[in-house]
Amino acid sequence: ATPDDDIVGPATLRVALLLMKHAFDDTFVSALAGILRWLRGEIDSDEGRQYLQVVLEYIARVARNASEEELTEMISRGLSPREAEQMATVAEKWLEKGRQEGLERGLEQGLERGLERGLERGLERGIKEGRRASAREAVLAVLTTRFTVVPAGLARQVQGLDDLQVLDALHRRAIVAESLAVFREELDQLLAQ
Repeated sequence: ATPDDDIVGPATLRVALLLMKHAFDDTFVSALAGILRWLRGEIDSDEGRQYLQVVLEYIARVARNASEEELTEMISRGLSPREAEQMATVAEKWLEKGRQEGLERGLEQGLERGLERGLERGLERGIKEGRRASAREAVLAVLTTRFTVVPAGLARQVQGLDDLQVLDALHRRAIVAESLAVFREELDQLLAQ
């Protein structure tokens, strides 16, 4: 495997490649501080903050075995105090948005089937849909990072998927696919199963 310091290019590319490199190994959480140091000074613009939000969503998606405290500590170590504060603001907005979406779905269900039962089911569905949306975004983010342009038809096909297992498998394949054509073939094979 290529040593982390040998991965070169713009900071955003380095971060994306290092996150993908460590995403499925035991060093992911401990590597975060070193990976995120490349973002120092990059999140002063709206574009930089949007990139940080995508990075945080990706980290939340793949760091299933890490506690919230571990992730927060490693992320804070990788960023300057001001950037860590901005990161907290982005994360709070992200969480609030998720809460709002879940609450809105819960309220809709509550009106249809009874307030108490509907809130519970709506929140569950909101969380599941949030996970599906995050999985779709993770696949497309990896493809965009690796291949720059994702054809609209392929993006629509990924956006139309609901099965989390299929989306997780696609995420892994997007990381290692040699080309968009190879990825598309693997997508077709997964859907044919």
